[in-house]
Amino acid sequence: MNKIKSWAAQDLSFPGRVTLINSVLNSMPIHCMRSLLIPNSFLHQLQSIFSAYLWSSTKSRSIHWVAWDTTTLPLTRGGLNLKYVRHFYLALASKLTSKLLDLSSPAQPLWCTVLRYKYNFLTGPPPPPQT
Repeated sequence: MNKIKSWAAQDLSFPGRVTLINSVLNSMPIHCMRSLLIPNSFLHQLQSIFSAYLWSSTKSRSIHWVAWDTTTLPLTRGGLNLKYVRHFYLALASKLTSKLLDLSSPAQPLWCTVLRYKYNFLTGPPPPPQT
């Protein structure tokens, strides 16, 4: 939040703020979103921060001229092509889940193997150590 406050929104044009949200602000929480279970309240708060920054002005209270659902539409449908944080998080979580459930890949990541054996997930107990 402090980083966003340091970027003076009144110094940027509206398209500049849209570009900043798309390129910088959406990419900042990606690492946490890829590996942690994030509560919906946090995702909603993050969405509120993005929205407040987009519509910020020099006045003390800014007016949100368009609903966030409209701003997330593609440009061809009249939106600003911004990401809806909750949908983006669900996509990342789905990708992580599909990696965990994919047993057909010959080279499984170590974290998948550890989680499967730890929780006895889709497999039996771990194989005995070979001597």
